[in-house]
Amino acid sequence: MTNARGLVARTSRLDRDVDLLAVAGDDGVLFSRNRVGFAGHGVAVRVARAEVAAALAAIEIVGALDLLRQPGTGPVAFGALPFLPGAPAEFIVPALVVGRDQDGTCWITTVSARGKPVPDPIEALDAILAGRPAGPQPGHFPIYVFLMITAGTFITTLFTHRYDQSTPIFMVYLTLLPFGAVVTDPVVRSYKELGRFFLLTRLFVFTLLVGVLYFGLDSLGLVGIISIAVGAILLEKLIGETMIIRKLGVGVKHLPLLKNVGKTGVAKNSKFSCTVRS
Repeated sequence: MTNARGLVARTSRLDRDVDLLAVAGDDGVLFSRNRVGFAGHGVAVRVARAEVAAALAAIEIVGALDLLRQPGTGPVAFGALPFLPGAPAEFIVPALVVGRDQDGTCWITTVSARGKPVPDPIEALDAILAGRPAGPQPGHFPIYVFLMITAGTFITTLFTHRYDQSTPIFMVYLTLLPFGAVVTDPVVRSYKELGRFFLLTRLFVFTLLVGVLYFGLDSLGLVGIISIAVGAILLEKLIGETMIIRKLGVGVKHLPLLKNVGKTGVAKNSKFSCTVRS
């Protein structure tokens, strides 16, 4: 088992409400529904799936664990279970965990090495939140609105009037861009190595796209430019989904597990068709 015996957990009440999403940010972990759950930051220890219970039990609890009479007021392990049953998985015990229950009661748990100076948990939380604004940053929406309003001028200035017809495509892609990582993001964030490879893939595809457009701008027509842009998007999606499928161990043999989902989809579409025809 990964050594967790030298760790100490301390839990204290928070006298204010906390946004769990803001605590987790881009590099933390989050388990929440309707603002109830846990958010973690940092890593105190990493453990294998089969060792989670033993690792949590080995962490020394300082103070009253049931101070708030709530489950989860001690050390908590976060992890993503693979799609394939029995496949290996790694869990992490965050160095700082913030919990929130249904009535708005919040608490904070820190996990650190025994004998080392213990930072003030409230100050540590404030430092995290200070560098991590909750939700989208204020400047994002005005930039989006500006680009949507000036889309035609932007395309004409960047290219020429020959590409005016591509303005609607630019506007659609601009609108869909924030949602591009919704499907793959949870899985990619669960595996550190996937995140690095995904970032490198995006940089490679973006560099390739810019290079092709720069050198082929004069010889490519509107259809060619659009085809290259769509091809770059499809290439990135193909590489990303292939990485995720291979990491989760999903194969053709698992398709029967989706049988009930398929039946539900067919039944729903059949009902829709009957409603339209009637």
